[in-house]
Amino acid sequence: NVVRLAKLLGAFVLVDLYFFGCDLLTEGFPGGAGAEVVALLTQGPLAPYFWFEIIGCAACAVICLTPALRRNGLLVAASLLAIAGIFCKRVQLLVGGFQITNLDLPFAMNSMSVTYADGTLADAYANLVYWPTPLEFGVTLGVVALGFLIFFLGLKFLPLRPAEK
Repeated sequence: NVVRLAKLLGAFVLVDLYFFGCDLLTEGFPGGAGAEVVALLTQGPLAPYFWFEIIGCAACAVICLTPALRRNGLLVAASLLAIAGIFCKRVQLLVGGFQITNLDLPFAMNSMSVTYADGTLADAYANLVYWPTPLEFGVTLGVVALGFLIFFLGLKFLPLRPAEK
């Protein structure tokens, strides 16, 4: 039932926003060590991703949990907002993890390993060059293959059609 799925999506998005808010409150607590991280998310180069995730996921929850708004077009838009919010969270985790130096390893620091959080997102990665290793390509291929395997096993073994009487 589409209504149940919409309610479930709305609930999951609200739970995600709740935990995200908890993370921000504990990081940004006055005197906390993570205030720099919160400032990076809310005002730095990651701010567009942060605010799009917050506003988009809140709109998704409103659409999914308000009966009058649960129409096909709006539910598709809400689902796309949830997917875009997940993408924004991944960008924040991946890119944000490189913005603040957290290791005291001067021998490992060079112009390719330290990014610049003061400018835009393009400035943050201006000097960074990365190419996946063959192992990372293999892991990616394995994850995609596992996804296909689960999908096709589901098609074969799950009762996707009504049972004939």
